[in-house]
Amino acid sequence: MACGIAGATIYPRRRAVAAGRWRPSPRREPPDGQSDPAHERRISGGAGNTANGNGATIGGGVSNSASGAQSAVAGGELNVANAEQSALGGGFSNTAGGRLATVPGGTFNQANGDFSLAAGRRAQALHDGAFVWADSTNGPIASTADDQFIARSGVTSS
Repeated sequence: MACGIAGATIYPRRRAVAAGRWRPSPRREPPDGQSDPAHERRISGGAGNTANGNGATIGGGVSNSASGAQSAVAGGELNVANAEQSALGGGFSNTAGGRLATVPGGTFNQANGDFSLAAGRRAQALHDGAFVWADSTNGPIASTADDQFIARSGVTSS
């Protein structure tokens, strides 16, 4: 039995007990004319979320988008994972736009380089392999080259 949740189709899989351990039950095939469930998009909850990428997943939140193949958005609001295997933990208005890029959370962060990470407030990992960590300052801090580590801290010496 398939059920629809916010435009995604979920095919339940039950587990069976054999010899005292768990194992997956036999796989159910989708109805004729439908794609393999392993390649479908998943939206677990929230409102106004869109999962367009092949195998994309959204856990919840509001107005999030996962359009890259196997991309994921765990939650938050107005977050976008639009590159292959990009990941977003949550927060507000973040973008994971590079392949295998990550934004764990925060606000207004961009991980647009491949294999990049941006975290905090207004961190911009614009280059491949860049790691940008920002504090709470309301101003951008951005990478300027590939494979760069940049951290901004509000700590000042007296």
